[in-house]
Amino acid sequence: MLERNHLQHSMPGLTGLRGIAALMVLLFHCWGEAGFSSLSLPLGDINVRLDPLLSVGWSGVQILFVLSAFLLARPFIRANSSFKRSPVTPSYFLHRASRVFPAYYAQLIILLFVFYALNGDWPFGLDRLYGYVLMLFIPEPIGIGNPILNGVWWTLPIELSFYIVLPFLGPFLKWKNRFYLLFLFVGCMLVWRYYVVSELPTAKVTVWTVQLPGSLDSFGLGIMAALIHVHYYENAQLRTRYLRYLPVAFALALPAYVLLISWMDTDKLLYWKNNLIFFSWTTLFSAVTALVVLACAANLSSARLLFANRYVFYMGLVSYGLYLWHFPVMKWVYQYSPISSMAGDHFLWLTSVTFVFSLLLASLSWFFIESKVINWVKHKTRSAQQENRYDEVLAHKV
Repeated sequence: MLERNHLQHSMPGLTGLRGIAALMVLLFHCWGEAGFSSLSLPLGDINVRLDPLLSVGWSGVQILFVLSAFLLARPFIRANSSFKRSPVTPSYFLHRASRVFPAYYAQLIILLFVFYALNGDWPFGLDRLYGYVLMLFIPEPIGIGNPILNGVWWTLPIELSFYIVLPFLGPFLKWKNRFYLLFLFVGCMLVWRYYVVSELPTAKVTVWTVQLPGSLDSFGLGIMAALIHVHYYENAQLRTRYLRYLPVAFALALPAYVLLISWMDTDKLLYWKNNLIFFSWTTLFSAVTALVVLACAANLSSARLLFANRYVFYMGLVSYGLYLWHFPVMKWVYQYSPISSMAGDHFLWLTSVTFVFSLLLASLSWFFIESKVINWVKHKTRSAQQENRYDEVLAHKV
């Protein structure tokens, strides 16, 4: 089963990268739940600090945003380059809904009943149920605010917002517009964040900053990566030269990540303030991630070794479930297992148990819910498209 899934993916490294992103978020949350302890790895006479790496685990969300934009923008860019037909909007939204909602609804139902079993009451009234059904986890009065049952759900409406906006951007996703688009995405992010940090109360800065306008740098750089990939890699005349320089760019990604992590470790207390790091860190991080995405998309041997091996690939295959389930599993493990009362640091135990049970639930979600719904929707939309093309041929003959 795993080998078949691997072969069906033309860019398996991107699937693996998605798994790494979900794992980063899991590590970040487990580290925080265990008390944000200082961790180090002894290498001879040197202790290498690990907590700066764990402290930026939240940036796994930025990786997911870049990946999502790259993958979803490519069909629109190809259509504009006359390589393929433009995505049909109803089918596009149906595919997006089939990817996001089934696993979420299954988890929502399970968490509701678990909450009732543990507390003897429901977590919210019927008047707020609509917000959970529609994923309206955005600040009030527009939405219902932060979700009660699962702390990671706040990212889902940001993704959905991008899904809605992308088809309107589709006609403009052309190579000749690349600089205008980059200016638009980064400019919107800067204006939005400046307004949020300057005009809103401190308590609201975090939640408003990460909404779609404030995250457009990450999505935008994913689109930039898609433009580069289609223009260079999918053009036989430009591909050879492109592949000559891409490994160098990919090799520079690691030291760039190290520098960004070091900067965040130094200035983390300034991040949510009117400071350079607040306006530029996610943009730079997303730009470096775009290089990694391009390397994976081009199937560079080094990228395949890191992100397309069977273990990382499988983690990427079930990454949506891993992302959804790790947070409630972590809370349950820490509250109802002996780990919280153990002597010493709890991070390794909490992370290990959380990962194992989350991976199990994610696997069940993928094989019994997500993959079945996705394949069913693919079959239905493919049949509908074939019927439409047949009707077009008949109409042309008449």
